[in-house]
Amino acid sequence: MGDRGKRFVLVQILNSIMSATQGEAWKAPRVRISADSRRLRVQGARTVWPQERDLPVESAAGRDQVIVENPGVYTSLYLKVA
Repeated sequence: MGDRGKRFVLVQILNSIMSATQGEAWKAPRVRISADSRRLRVQGARTVWPQERDLPVESAAGRDQVIVENPGVYTSLYLKVA
């Protein structure tokens, strides 16, 4: 089963700071996902791993953006597009 309507984009965030610091755990305070709203209009966002949670979408200066606060080692989310 896939997204036949092509209405969702899967975004995966992998905290690779641990790789760069030889295993030392560092928290990423926030991750910003930004898209040109003329090419990809983001209407909604929802994390699906490690927990389900709706995220706000902000639009300014021709860009849509979603900010993920304190992502873990791995975070997965869907962007709903127009």
